[in-house]
Amino acid sequence: FFFNDTATTEIYTEQIVGSVRCVQETGNMPIMDGYEACQQIKQEIKLSGRMQIPIIAVTAFSGDFEKDKCLLNGFDEYLNKPFTSDVLKEAIVKVLNHNN
Repeated sequence: FFFNDTATTEIYTEQIVGSVRCVQETGNMPIMDGYEACQQIKQEIKLSGRMQIPIIAVTAFSGDFEKDKCLLNGFDEYLNKPFTSDVLKEAIVKVLNHNN
């Protein structure tokens, strides 16, 4: 799922929490960037008392600065595009194991 506005993040927390185990989010999006969406999703889940869902940042930007920016904004993992399906699988397994 990719979220780019407040309404979408609200719909997400109301309708899909419980059926989703991991979210992939792009950092730079129009309207609401992924950093803000990540923070809103995590805040809404926290307020609802539900178990947190890991969010993986997916970005075309590389380097330590971008990785640090993603992690400081609440993402649980960072992937730089392009990446292979194996790299994505490893990231998903890592965040799911860390959350359990």
